Formats: sequence, structure tokens, C-alpha cells
Amino acid sequence: MPAPLASAYAFQTTRWTQVVRLQAGADDAERGRILAQLCQAYWFPLYSYARRAGQSPHDAEDVTQGFFQHALGSDLFAKARQDLGRLRTFLLTSFQHWLNNRHLRETAAKRGGKQSALSFDAMEAEERYRHEPQDLATPEDLYNRRWARDFFIAVKDRLRAEFESEGKGKIFTALQPWLFVEAKAAETLPLAESLGVTEGNFRVMLTRFRKRYRDLFREAVADTLDSPTPEQIEQEIRELIRLGAR
Repeated sequence: MPAPLASAYAFQTTRWTQVVRLQAGADDAERGRILAQLCQAYWFPLYSYARRAGQSPHDAEDVTQGFFQHALGSDLFAKARQDLGRLRTFLLTSFQHWLNNRHLRETAAKRGGKQSALSFDAMEAEERYRHEPQDLATPEDLYNRRWARDFFIAVKDRLRAEFESEGKGKIFTALQPWLFVEAKAAETLPLAESLGVTEGNFRVMLTRFRKRYRDLFREAVADTLDSPTPEQIEQEIRELIRLGAR
């Protein structure tokens, strides 16, 4: 599909408020843009689900691409139920319905033929899938793990884009290896010297770097929930951390 990894900008702009806009009847151009972002950000977790559910690589490609093509030409998102709460849950529930409804898939195929507005790099998809763990019990487990890990990557990419837009790409490169791990002075001192700052200043920069990541992560999580409370945001953050660690 459009990119091998989830796009930071797709996570940034694809949110429940946009799903609501689709329900309200966005024009064709906006509809296509929003659904393309959904596809770009979330195709691989769904492809992984289909593969772990027993689909062959070719069939997983077809059903994943077909699902987004169906969404592009139907009122799928007009049926989004607010009580589902999470974009993560809504997409998986809709995809499961798509997989289990052969008549729906055949009807969509006849209506749309073989043409698709969504390209799919099948070799890239299968190469990524081969690196997924084989010990997760269910397709749902793999879907949620992949969603969480792509989410972490996307937020880091968004942080990278911020730094690069400010001409601070070198600083991002120096800081990002220590985003989730502690660093000893012997490890950070050479990096501080390469940036022309003291080791103490480097650690201050690292503290701010981590805080900015946490802020972006929280914003991104909130964007995938429907009118969330602070408690619901924290709950989803904890859940994504748990899922990503599997």
C-alpha cells in the first residue's frame, strides 16, 4: 500500500472526528483523502490479522485491499458506533465483518471490478509479516500488537519531523537512541561533545525530548478515541504500552 510503515501524518490527522465527518457526508475529494490516510496508517495490522487467521498471502492481500476499497465506495463509516470508542476496535470489528461476509465481498468485487485506488506492495507486506512473532495466541493479539508498535513508530516519526522542520535533525539523531532507555555518562558525553554542549545540557535536552514524545503520544492516542476523558486516554496509553511490549 502507500507506505511500508505507518505514517506519522496519517496518525496525526486520521481521528474519530474525521470518522464523524465521513458520517456527516464529506465530499468525494475529502472522503478519498481521509480513507487513503486510514489505509496508509492501518493496512498492515489488518493484513497481519488476515494472515494469522489463515489467509494465504494472496488472499490476505485481496481482503485487506478490498476492505479499504469497499470503505472508499460505501457508507461503512456512516455506521460507526460511538460506543465502540476506539478507532482500533472499530476498524478490527469492521474488518472481521468483511472477512466473514462473503456475499458482501463478492458484491463489492462485481461493483468495483479489479480496479483499485489503493496500491498494495504484497512482497513488502509478506516480508514484514515474516518478522512477526509466531507465539501470539490469536489474530486479534497480533493485530493489537502490530497496531501498538506502528503507533509508537508513527509518533517518533512525527517528533522527527518537528525537529527536522526546525533544522534540528542532528539533535534528533543524537537523542533518539535514548528515548526509552537510560544512558550512562560514558555514552552521552561523546554525543554532547558532537553537539557542542555540556553533558549536563545534553541530559536536559534528553529530558525535554522525552517529554515532547510523551505529549505527542498522548495527543495521538486521544485522536483515536471518541470524546475521551483523561482517564480513558490514560487507559488506552497503558493498553498500547502493554500490547507493544508483547
